[in-house]
Amino acid sequence: MATVIGNLFDVKGRIALVTGGSSGIGLMIAKALVTNGARVIITALPTDPIDAAVRDLNALGRPSGGTAEGFPTDLSSKPAIAALAAHLTDTLRLPRLDVLVSNAGIRRDPPAPCAVTAAALPELQASMWSHRAADWADTFAVNTTAHYFLSVALVHLLAAAAERDVEAVQVSAAPEGGGEGGIKLGHMLMGAVYVWMEAEFL
Repeated sequence: MATVIGNLFDVKGRIALVTGGSSGIGLMIAKALVTNGARVIITALPTDPIDAAVRDLNALGRPSGGTAEGFPTDLSSKPAIAALAAHLTDTLRLPRLDVLVSNAGIRRDPPAPCAVTAAALPELQASMWSHRAADWADTFAVNTTAHYFLSVALVHLLAAAAERDVEAVQVSAAPEGGGEGGIKLGHMLMGAVYVWMEAEFL
């Protein structure tokens, strides 16, 4: 796998927020941004290795002037999202947000798992039915609702970026909408993204 991300794109001086940025795809995106000179704020659950991720990101960004900082939070509630927005606006005093990568997500497996592609229909049905309603609600809150309210909470910073000579870019799981206030909404179809990343960088 490629380990040098440099020179993929010019983001020097841009400000980016990557949720779920301490591991997985979120960390990969954050690495690309800091390596190319961006200021990156990552969020992750308080139990995630956010401090270690920030240290690694700052080391990667040092040659190009890229920096990273972290904000531990659980984005499954509106108060937590409001606190993040206040941190960016009032504490960090960000003038704008050029890139929002709304990547945070969770997965809750059913108590009775099965091999989905190989299971007989009755077994698959029983496995799906075993999902706890609370787990399903938590998954929807983080993987769907949080993306919407985060975008709303930060729209003033995204609009401020769109008013400059650069385009604000928001990457999220939303199936439609966006574009208001000059904000470019990137709809991430993950299967296509994986194929493209494999072709380019593996």
